[in-house]
Amino acid sequence: KGICVGELCVSEQVFGMADIIDVPLLDEVVWDGIIGLAFPNDQLSTQGISPLMDNMISSKILTNNVFAYYIGMNQGAVTFGGVDNKYIADVADNKFRFAVVTEKVKNI
Repeated sequence: KGICVGELCVSEQVFGMADIIDVPLLDEVVWDGIIGLAFPNDQLSTQGISPLMDNMISSKILTNNVFAYYIGMNQGAVTFGGVDNKYIADVADNKFRFAVVTEKVKNI
C-alpha cells in the first residue's frame, strides 16, 4: 500500500488524518487537505514512520530532491522535484525566492 501525489507514487507510506486542528491562526482557512512535509523526528521514528518527502527521496522518484509551494488568495499548489515557473513572484525577472531548510528549528 502507498499513496500517490499526482503521478508520484510512494509505496509503504503511512498516512494519517486529523479530525480536529486546534490552531487559531488556521480558523479562517478552508482546507481541502494538507500533506505533511515534516522533518523526521523521534516520535515518528520510534513508530517506524518516515515523512513523505523522505520516502520520495529514498525511492529516487524525484528529478531533484526539492519541493516548492505556492499559497495564493484563492488557490495553492505544491510541486515535488522542482519548481513550477508559473508561480514565481515576477515571471519577468525569473527570480526564484527560496528558503533553505537544513535543520529543524526549536520551538521558541
